Amino acid sequence: MKQLSLKAIALAFIVLLAATGALIVSAEYITLNNVRGIEAKWMTFQAGRSEKVRAVNALRRELGYGGIIHSFKNYVLRKDAGLKRIADTKLGGARAIIAQYRSLGVGAIEEKALTDIAGVLDAYAGALATAERLIGRGESPGAIDRAVKVDDGPALTGLNALDSQLTQQRKLITSIRNKPLFISDFRRAIGYGGMIHNFKNFVLRHDHALLQPIKTGMAAAFRALDGYQALGVNSAERQALTSIRSTVAAYRSNLAIADRLADTGAKPVEIDRAVRIDDGPALRGLETLNREIIAANDRVRTPEQ
Repeated sequence: MKQLSLKAIALAFIVLLAATGALIVSAEYITLNNVRGIEAKWMTFQAGRSEKVRAVNALRRELGYGGIIHSFKNYVLRKDAGLKRIADTKLGGARAIIAQYRSLGVGAIEEKALTDIAGVLDAYAGALATAERLIGRGESPGAIDRAVKVDDGPALTGLNALDSQLTQQRKLITSIRNKPLFISDFRRAIGYGGMIHNFKNFVLRHDHALLQPIKTGMAAAFRALDGYQALGVNSAERQALTSIRSTVAAYRSNLAIADRLADTGAKPVEIDRAVRIDDGPALRGLETLNREIIAANDRVRTPEQ
């Protein structure tokens, strides 16, 4: 009887071990599947976030320095039909970027931001048509500027909302700032709502309240360039940064000239002619930095065998 009991106990122990082992294997399988599922969702999230970051940077590029606002203000000042064509093209590009961003999936805050930005783009399209008509009538840049003022507030608020959403998501992953973020900082400082926007408005309107925002934008632009360079650069990036810095420095020097001329009562056209700067080197420099960032990312994704 005792022997039978021992056998029964041994058998029960074996069955228990087997059952426990099966449960452990099952739990590990479920955990592994859950981990893989989480990893897949995380990779999808990361890819979507990266695309959104690129989209916002591209939107700032189309809107700002070398983009819509830059070309629009120069069109009002210089009445060159080629500048209107550039602005029209950039408007189309900005609308395409908004559609691309939406295709990545958006929340309520992002949707409102995109809708507000699109509304301001529509206002600029109308302002371009009005400016073209007034130029045809021979109106002065000052008169045209007064007739085509656009409220940039909703678009600037929308861009900041998109930046805030993406920044919150980035901080869940890392607090380290990389080169694309410094490029984004630069475009924010110098572009739409920034230095070039305010500089052109100062030339058109002689509003001395714009002087400090212009200087603030310039300082932020230089900080962004310094931050980029501090991460380490190759020869192409170094040359690009030098070209961009030189252009921003030229605007800083010419701001004093514009201020002096405005105080003497010079007309916007006269001021613009005196402070006109070739933006080509800086725009090419920015494209070089973008290419180098893409090339570096490609090397990380496809390491040498």
